[in-house]
Amino acid sequence: MATDPKARRTKEPAVPYDADDEAVLLGAALLTSEAADLVAHHTVASDFHVPLHQRVRNAIAGLVASGSPVDPATVASDLSRNNGVADIGAAKRQLLALQAACPNAANAAHYLRQVRDWGRRRRALSLGHQLQDSARHGHPIEGILAQIEGLGAEEKLDTTSWQEIPLEPVLDGDSPDDTEPTMLVRADGGCLLYPGRVHVFAGEPESGKTWLALHACAEQILVGNHVLYVDFEDTATAVTARLRALGVERDRILGRFHYVRPTEPLGPEGRYAIAQLLTRTLPTLVVVDGLTEALTLHGLALESNKDVATFFEMLPRFVARQGPGVVIIDHVEKDTERRGRWAIGAQHKLAGIDGVSYGLEVIKPVVRDGEGLVRLVIRKDRPGHVRRLAPDRKTAAEIVTVSAGVDLDVTLAMPGETPVAESTWQPTGLMERISRWLELQPAPPSMNQIESERLGKRNYVRQAMRALVDDGYVAVTIGPNRARLHQSVKPYRTDPNLFDQDDDE
Repeated sequence: MATDPKARRTKEPAVPYDADDEAVLLGAALLTSEAADLVAHHTVASDFHVPLHQRVRNAIAGLVASGSPVDPATVASDLSRNNGVADIGAAKRQLLALQAACPNAANAAHYLRQVRDWGRRRRALSLGHQLQDSARHGHPIEGILAQIEGLGAEEKLDTTSWQEIPLEPVLDGDSPDDTEPTMLVRADGGCLLYPGRVHVFAGEPESGKTWLALHACAEQILVGNHVLYVDFEDTATAVTARLRALGVERDRILGRFHYVRPTEPLGPEGRYAIAQLLTRTLPTLVVVDGLTEALTLHGLALESNKDVATFFEMLPRFVARQGPGVVIIDHVEKDTERRGRWAIGAQHKLAGIDGVSYGLEVIKPVVRDGEGLVRLVIRKDRPGHVRRLAPDRKTAAEIVTVSAGVDLDVTLAMPGETPVAESTWQPTGLMERISRWLELQPAPPSMNQIESERLGKRNYVRQAMRALVDDGYVAVTIGPNRARLHQSVKPYRTDPNLFDQDDDE
């Protein structure tokens, strides 16, 4: 057991730390690859207080991430190359001293807990000072309180997964493994995504994969939940624009939609940042957009089952174990004869899914200012609850999209109940009702204002507006804040002979 620093120092240190614990842990990492992995994957630089120890820890993490051996020579070389250490000989002597400070590398997990605990105490002390100062001077304290609350829920270290699992909860029916789906609601109330499990949306380009994932995000945001979007493919501008098109208000996006755009592989610092974000926001849904791009960024091979399994464990499964449902957006093989049941690349993309693997089959493309129809097909449903909702045990839903300008309405209909998507039918009665209302407006309204009047069901209102614009009855102009404003050009009537009649009759 590490000695309490207060017991061996005549004066209490300004900040809580134990230099011996830090030295022993780093010495163990220089002796065994297992201890090096613990340091790389379960610490961040701020867990160490001694500046040299912080630099050594970062060097070890970098070597582990690159697959290089960890020993005094390689770490000293990294310190010289990346940390400006001029005397590489002196660096090697310091590292050998760290090795000598480690009595037994097998106890690395114990010292790891000690070091992490001291680091957490220093962060708590710093936040306490910030809280005291902000409270005294009347500054906002909510953000500091949230960080303090997060300290109590920091990720605990799991030293091994080779421990016996209690079977009593499983036999008593209390196991979380049989959780039913609760998200991505179909028109009849059936749900298509499980909490705490990994799912995939796989389809051809422009099949609506991202729209469907963001529709699921919008659904969760609108009921008061948080979502996290880890984007390896697009931009914050494009993603938030799509959310706005789906009807999510700016304030709700700012309050409940959390966006991450990684540009480097997920190292220890990134893993820690994700863990903190999950703890702080408690999202119910996490989207990983661009599996192929994510694998490439991490130097992993698309065709390798081992590499795909490595990434799944690195991010999607790690996140799902914290409770949220996870959706991965992926591409399919272009050659339909070679496509099979999984997305492009390794077969483990299907085997690694413990929720539902969905394929998106385009019946009618998702387009701007038009209707689209996409079939959502179940490729795999490990728990089995979603497949029960499919009348043919295969099709989970038919995704109907109705676009009017920059707005898009997405509906998940029961299979076989989407006649509007394949027809040229127009809601003429609703078109006349909207036309009459527009003729009375003193200023051109936005689409949100039109929908707020509840002239009809939202998706039909948008379809009616698109028809009125396409046929020249309504003109669209761009107003303040790029709002699309609608002005009546000529009256629309189901009977053209009624144009000159009094609208009040």
